[in-house]
Amino acid sequence: MDNIPSKLLLSALRWTGEPTTWSADDGDPDEYVGTYSEAANVSLNRIGLNHELDAIEYKPANLTTFQYTRKANIGTTYSEIADYGGIYGDNMPPLLRICLPDRHPWPETFKELDWDPELRPLAGPPFKFSTCDWNGDTGIDPESLQTRALTFSPDMPGQPAIEVEPKSDLGHESGSWVGLGWHGPWVTALLEKQDRGERLGNRREIVWNSDSNKTWGAEVHLEVAKVTEVDKFIYDELDESEDPIITRGISSYTIRASILRVFVKSQWFIESLDGCT
Repeated sequence: MDNIPSKLLLSALRWTGEPTTWSADDGDPDEYVGTYSEAANVSLNRIGLNHELDAIEYKPANLTTFQYTRKANIGTTYSEIADYGGIYGDNMPPLLRICLPDRHPWPETFKELDWDPELRPLAGPPFKFSTCDWNGDTGIDPESLQTRALTFSPDMPGQPAIEVEPKSDLGHESGSWVGLGWHGPWVTALLEKQDRGERLGNRREIVWNSDSNKTWGAEVHLEVAKVTEVDKFIYDELDESEDPIITRGISSYTIRASILRVFVKSQWFIESLDGCT
């Protein structure tokens, strides 16, 4: 391709908010949950062809580092939530997109709602989300922003891909379950390091926007800034179960992410220059 741009734009969003349970039986239809706001915005300079990855390599014009926090829903959730609502804002990932310099990386807009009491901006970022957004009435839900976006999963040292989601177990009441946070040998190792006052470790790897259709990726350095342990009283309801929780868990963690390089394959340029992204 002769028209490969010398510059691109990279934008990163991070989530701020708490996991929120909501039921149509007694919930406010527009209860606030959290916000995706811009954590980084940087120009990317073209370096050249990376033959090993068969992609054009770009490098951020400036050091690009930001922090984000992922939180798990912890405690007991009862059947009416599962039947008539849901848990929103649980384990929300950071999101990255790239675009041509004259494009907007996040062009999504909310529908205008007559009953919206706060009259939030229709365009973002920031994108302020309420429970009604997960219910499909407003044109955007947080998961829809993941379209064409890249995220880091897994993002903790030693964390296997099969354990990127927090765990849960059945509670004593029928239809109830208990959010337990993240568990596993890697969790125990991190908490023991934190107990000893040691650095919690990092990952450095190339992450792609898709497993099946890789059009762009980023080399990232992910350093653990903090982990928060699940309070042991959360497990009290499970003490009498056949499989009690005896290991330590993490309820939230904070990562310091640095974007080192970006790799863009020819298909991305074809789609972008044709106006498909």
